[in-house]
Amino acid sequence: MRFLVLMAVVLGGCNGAPKERTPGEFKATGEKLLTVNGDAVVTSDMVDAVTRFTSEAELAEHKKTGRYVTMVEQIGLGEVLYREALAAKLDKDPEILKALAMKERETLAQELLAKRVEERITDEAIQRLYDERGVQYKRPQARARHILVTEEALANEIMEKLGKGEDFATLAKEFTIDARTRGEGGNLGWFQRDKLIEEVAAVAFDAEIGKPQGPVQTRFGYHIIEPLERRDAIPLEEVRSELENELRQKEFAAVIEEVKAGLKYERFGEALEVHNATDAWGVTGSDAPPGDH
Repeated sequence: MRFLVLMAVVLGGCNGAPKERTPGEFKATGEKLLTVNGDAVVTSDMVDAVTRFTSEAELAEHKKTGRYVTMVEQIGLGEVLYREALAAKLDKDPEILKALAMKERETLAQELLAKRVEERITDEAIQRLYDERGVQYKRPQARARHILVTEEALANEIMEKLGKGEDFATLAKEFTIDARTRGEGGNLGWFQRDKLIEEVAAVAFDAEIGKPQGPVQTRFGYHIIEPLERRDAIPLEEVRSELENELRQKEFAAVIEEVKAGLKYERFGEALEVHNATDAWGVTGSDAPPGDH
């Protein structure tokens, strides 16, 4: 429910004089993505408003795993409940209006923090972090594909087929018992030498690129292995999204500390006694940014 309330605030807009504004009002444009009961509509603009600080890589991953569809449906559910809330005149309730006002303040404060953080996520900062991770990223890697079978005779037959020009990926999908790579035509992806069984890694790192080798026997069966590529390090662009997320967490904490450093609090009443609870700002409750009163 907290998500739905926050979503309404994020999607809020101003249409007319401020005092007449309907909380959560938003003129949705863009591509239509979903309708609920033929009436409530979710558009690309609405999704963009909710995901404006989500990276392209993360959005692509959400779409691949189905989380994107779930999010769009959740926005649709929020739209239905929002309309029902207006029909019930909850937007006229003084207590709810106060709660909405506080949510708006919280949203604006979070947006300011996000803006300051994003200003620090520069190409130079990402490059520095990548260089600092030299031990992690700057290691030799190989990319290869394989076909795994249980019988040596079958492995020899597949080698013969490959020698006659038959397609490796097609044969992998037909014969390999490795369910993890079957759909990818036997592709093992990029890996470091110590991350794969020794017999397969030796071929991937040392044998001629593009020339299938085998059968190679391991405890799993008989492999036909084709080295595809080798490189000395993981390119920065391949881990950019990971580095950006790490920087955001680091810089968010730094911005919070910088803001807190210039604040002076006066506490009144038993309700504001010092305690150690952690709040949504990532700081102790006694030091959380107070709302205006």
